[in-house]
Amino acid sequence: MRITNGMMMRRYGKNLNINLGRMNHTSTQIETGRRFMRASEDPVNALKALQVRRNLSALNQYSANIDSVDSWLAQTEVAISAIKSHADKAVDLVLQGRNDTMAPEDRYLIATSLRSVQEALLKDLNSQVAGRYLLGGANTKQVPFTVDTETGELLFNGESVFEMGMPDTGAGYTAYNPAVHEFESMETRVYVDLTGEFQLRNESDDIEEDLVDKSTVFNMHTPGIDVIGVGPNNLYNLLSRVIYAFESEYKAQTITSTQIDPETGLEMDLDFAISAGVDRMSDIDGPIFEDDDFGGAFIGGPGLLQRLQEAQLGALVSLIKVGEKSNFITYLQERNGEYVYQAEVMQNKLEAMPPDEAIMMFKMQDYVYKACLQMGTYIFQPTLMDYIKR
Repeated sequence: MRITNGMMMRRYGKNLNINLGRMNHTSTQIETGRRFMRASEDPVNALKALQVRRNLSALNQYSANIDSVDSWLAQTEVAISAIKSHADKAVDLVLQGRNDTMAPEDRYLIATSLRSVQEALLKDLNSQVAGRYLLGGANTKQVPFTVDTETGELLFNGESVFEMGMPDTGAGYTAYNPAVHEFESMETRVYVDLTGEFQLRNESDDIEEDLVDKSTVFNMHTPGIDVIGVGPNNLYNLLSRVIYAFESEYKAQTITSTQIDPETGLEMDLDFAISAGVDRMSDIDGPIFEDDDFGGAFIGGPGLLQRLQEAQLGALVSLIKVGEKSNFITYLQERNGEYVYQAEVMQNKLEAMPPDEAIMMFKMQDYVYKACLQMGTYIFQPTLMDYIKR
């Protein structure tokens, strides 16, 4: 086959254009810092980069979730700390008031202080941030804790905290346990996926519906009933009992009046009860044996002071649990941050074009292009017009 000048010129022009295109591509890599602009340029690495991007997007979402939960737990810790402070103050006031040297009037004043503590306790149980209630469990939009105007009992999402206690536990403080108590209409836990490790499980053979396995997600909310307890000895209703006891001595005290006996004509002292109340100060140290106006559940067992101290301990335990959750969130933040870093490193390897590598490639291509131009002087032979120009 004979190679003509036309064939050589066409092949030369094609290859020269290819070299110029490579220079243009490398120039684009230098300008953008990317190895490729379209997946068709490098399908294998483009697919890997797409998978890394998806993973990185999920990790960034988990980071946002973790930060949100961390902020929520910080606010929850503040609220529970305030509740713990109210319990501490209540115990201090009771210890002060149970002194035998205290007059009934002084104990009545202490009862007034305890009532202020109880009101502050209710406000902190309904603490909210950005319109969301911290201690309402799944209910973050409506006021979780209210007081029944007829019975004076505390209500959580419309359910009586007093009635949540297990009947067999007697007067002891009982923490709320959803595995024991059946309140199907009142879900108190809120779970969030922070790691992408959540799993589905089948609740039973009879039910085909798949549910989220709660062991693979994070319980971010702390219901207020976990803090103050449930049953007869929840912190709020205990304060009502203590207030009643401290006021009862003052209300049940008697006054002595001297009058003349109409039969004998002699003076005599008569005692008159100020009110029909009964002195219940003995309930502070216990044991308590009588029925009362609080459901009749306080029969026997320790006194109100010991029960209040147990409720105080329960608030402290709840505070520690929130602290443990915060520590776990800190661990997740560090671990997820490392995952994000590794994903960004992988993405950089797949997509980014190092400037030094790109510039070196451009220099080589520039050398090849100039060599091609020089070679063209041998391929394109002089013509008659070239001689005429000279």
